[in-house]
Amino acid sequence: MKRSYLWAGGLSVIVLSAALFYQLRTTFLSVDTVSVGVSLKGVSERAKRMDEILIEHVRTPHEVKQFRHVLSAEERPLKVKAVIGDKCEVTQKDFQKFAQWARKRKDLENLTVKGQPLDWKYTSNTMTHVVSGKLNAAVTGVTYYDAHTYCRAAGGRLPTTDEWIAMAAGREGRLYPWGNEMREDAWPYLDPLLNATQKCGVHKKTTATAERLMQIGHGVSEWAHNPEDATRPSVHGGNAFNQPRALYALSGMYRYAPMRFRSPYLGFRCVYDRRVHRTPWKTQLRVARIRKKKDKGGWRTGMPEGGRVAPLMLNLPADKFHLVGELFESFSASNRTLRVMRTEVTRAQYRLFLSDPMVRFGFYANDNQPRNHDYHPDDWARQLLNPGLPVVGVDWWSAYAYALWSGGRLPKASEWSALASDFGRTIYPWGNQYAVGKAVTAESNLSGPLAAGASPADATASGVLDMGGNVSEWTRSAAITADGHGIVVKGGSYMLPGKETARMDFSNRIPPNHRAPGLGFRVVFEH
Repeated sequence: MKRSYLWAGGLSVIVLSAALFYQLRTTFLSVDTVSVGVSLKGVSERAKRMDEILIEHVRTPHEVKQFRHVLSAEERPLKVKAVIGDKCEVTQKDFQKFAQWARKRKDLENLTVKGQPLDWKYTSNTMTHVVSGKLNAAVTGVTYYDAHTYCRAAGGRLPTTDEWIAMAAGREGRLYPWGNEMREDAWPYLDPLLNATQKCGVHKKTTATAERLMQIGHGVSEWAHNPEDATRPSVHGGNAFNQPRALYALSGMYRYAPMRFRSPYLGFRCVYDRRVHRTPWKTQLRVARIRKKKDKGGWRTGMPEGGRVAPLMLNLPADKFHLVGELFESFSASNRTLRVMRTEVTRAQYRLFLSDPMVRFGFYANDNQPRNHDYHPDDWARQLLNPGLPVVGVDWWSAYAYALWSGGRLPKASEWSALASDFGRTIYPWGNQYAVGKAVTAESNLSGPLAAGASPADATASGVLDMGGNVSEWTRSAAITADGHGIVVKGGSYMLPGKETARMDFSNRIPPNHRAPGLGFRVVFEH
């Protein structure tokens, strides 16, 4: 009986001590946190939709490489007031008429491209092999020389890069010529050539622009004149072959090609500075006029301000491209926000954790934690001489328990990457270019970390500090390694070269029992 009273009394002391310590913890545990998430305030619908399109349809760096000049460009006004353009792409029949007319002419020099060979023969790869006899289908296999001279001889010219975008985007500034959503109506066949040789207007109910331009954005891509560099003409619009269609068909997307380039999926249309009714080879022209809306501030091109996905895609290597979807999957849909510690857990904060009797009784242990585990970090007495520095020499079990004890959890690896990059805006916490001295890394030549938050330049736009360096950090994500299972560790440290390890896509895989002088952690909170 006496033993029962002693046991009950001891338990009461433990419970009272724990309750008292909880009060002390809430009083003295000062955790500086920052709320970080995908904020949609002030972000245009165009920017949100562009992010969604890129996430949904782009799978490899190769798919975006040729569009770097567009995806990395800031949004700017188009240098266009109004455009009169062909409603349809130039057909095989009309180009053949032009080629026959041109053979009889001796005065075409003033209509040709500067540097064009004098003995140039105007032809296309559909003239010797008319695809399925479809003379009313778009001409293809024409070079820039062919397209340029055709349009000049017809009384017009090729559209400039900006004019082509204006025709496709229209007065409303549409992401696609037909609207802001991708449509697959213009690709009904499995054979690309069958899709490329469809008659103009077949899909006008679903893919024509509001200004009645047809085939623009699908069928075949189209040549345009690049005023910035006349030797590098631009190629616009989706076609029957190139994938992903949702990327190529975007109104503002274009790539460059050599003037002599020919493709069975590349044609053209003309624009006119004045109304022209018939060409010299007796083709009746059908044109549409597009003017900008006065209340819309003019047409614009480039990446809409606030978009996050394009910079991330352009800066990630091929083996890290999977991070694009991971970063936005759980946050973009719900606009969820995480509260995260501004800096890594300090030694002073960790000391309070060790003082809690509930910790010693294993109340915060992971189910798989080894028996008789000791939460004390390596060289703990020496670490306490500098309580403001991040705690190091802790294994994953200890970091997990601390996070649970503090009311939070360790971040997932994808969450850590999102936090370090301001959700995909940057590769390094401070931007897309590495700079020595921004973070505490091996280039700093230090024998240990600095105080938490002592490097204000190592900061994200949301104010999270020390994610590029100082000490690396445990996450809650497991990974398979050559030796079995490991835990993903993120971030650089004073012991590691910063250019590689300060990147948001850097990670290492380490056994959970591992302890290191350059390894610590931080905590995230759901509320």
